Amino acid sequence: MKRMTPVIFILLLLCGYISAQSHRPLMFGIGEHILDHYVEMEEGVYDNMNLQIFSPHNLQLSFTTTCPTPDNKTICFAAAAAFTGKDLTSICGPYVEDGIAGKNFYGGNMNGYIAMWDNHVVIKPVKDSLSYYKQKAIENKGCFFEQCLLVDNHQMITCKLFNNERQRRAVVIKNGKPLIVESVKRVMIDDFSKALVAFGAESALYLDMGGWSYGWYTNCVGQTETIGVYTMNTKHQSNWIIFKYNE
Repeated sequence: MKRMTPVIFILLLLCGYISAQSHRPLMFGIGEHILDHYVEMEEGVYDNMNLQIFSPHNLQLSFTTTCPTPDNKTICFAAAAAFTGKDLTSICGPYVEDGIAGKNFYGGNMNGYIAMWDNHVVIKPVKDSLSYYKQKAIENKGCFFEQCLLVDNHQMITCKLFNNERQRRAVVIKNGKPLIVESVKRVMIDDFSKALVAFGAESALYLDMGGWSYGWYTNCVGQTETIGVYTMNTKHQSNWIIFKYNE
């Protein structure tokens, strides 16, 4: 029997190492691992509509009037929230930011609201316990704002505010957890609401779109991805819904 030459022996060792490495789980991202707080985006078709779903990992939903940027690594998602007033500075409807009731707003007569504190998120019609949940947000240093209600208790709410096709976006509660969902294409608002119901939304609140649709999120490997098609009014955005990381 021939003795194995040193070259062949080394080659066999290398082959064994490569084979072993091929069975290791793949790791991605900064420092060769997936971040522990990020936003995952996936697409699906619901009621014949293509939707993009943004799901948070180890993040809390919040609201801010300070323009968020990807440089702030504690924020992993940002998009326009409540409507901005005609003066391009005020916010449509009362709001609460970090437990403080805002003063720069005008009455917008919205039919829905969202209250957020700690890991609690509530979306309801304005006629349902608004004062109670606004106060809860204040007491717990949380956030609150008003917008158009699209889904309540798994039922679509007809929206008479829009009569044209636009890309749509909403904050949604599904299985008790908050998500952001948007349409891929321009659609009618009630068709979007129907798709949200088909998606499984328990409740949903509209988010400012049209020319205000610019937003961004941080994926699992720390990359910033932009969202939104029509962004001509981005510089006039006055408030944002965000997913943030609390250490």
